[in-house]
Amino acid sequence: AAVRRAFALACDKEAIVSGITRLHEPVVSTLVPPGSIPGYRSPEGLEFDPARAREELKAAGWIDRDGDGIRENPRGDPFPNVELLYTTGSPRFSRMAVELRDQWQRELAVPVTLLGQDTKFFKDDLRKGNFMIARGRWYGDYGDPTTFLDLCRTGDGNNDRGFSDPRIDAALEAAAREVDPQKRLDDLARLEGDLFREHVPMIPI
Repeated sequence: AAVRRAFALACDKEAIVSGITRLHEPVVSTLVPPGSIPGYRSPEGLEFDPARAREELKAAGWIDRDGDGIRENPRGDPFPNVELLYTTGSPRFSRMAVELRDQWQRELAVPVTLLGQDTKFFKDDLRKGNFMIARGRWYGDYGDPTTFLDLCRTGDGNNDRGFSDPRIDAALEAAAREVDPQKRLDDLARLEGDLFREHVPMIPI
């Protein structure tokens, strides 16, 4: 999780919406679109903080031990080459992938390789979990936080990341049993905050 937090903290989203998409969309740090569900108060996720990102990698044991610019674990193994999978059908996604690669290599000093694929092959690899980091997207089906948060439930058919944590599952189950509507929304907001400040199964942009 510390490595995932590092990658999220090293993501400059403002640079993406200003220099890549050039649409100046509002950036986000959590998954449920802020202001989209009445009564739901979106929590704060992780903002762009390269210094903290490097501290997270260090806390996970990945440091440059001999000054050669290569991060290694305590056994001396180099940080693995990170593969970023994306679809090539849109120049927008290609440019975003290049920007993310450059940000992560610059801020974290880790190797990142881009893997561009046709949509059909991309979907196959996504479904099989054959990726390290992959582009994703999601549209809510109904006006409730769970249309987004269920993507982080163990075994959910749309949980392409294969993320699993019993505490998250238990919190989702408890929210499903809560009869007080506002308390339920507040509980889900706390759950979302935990997901995107601690676990970081994905990096919303």
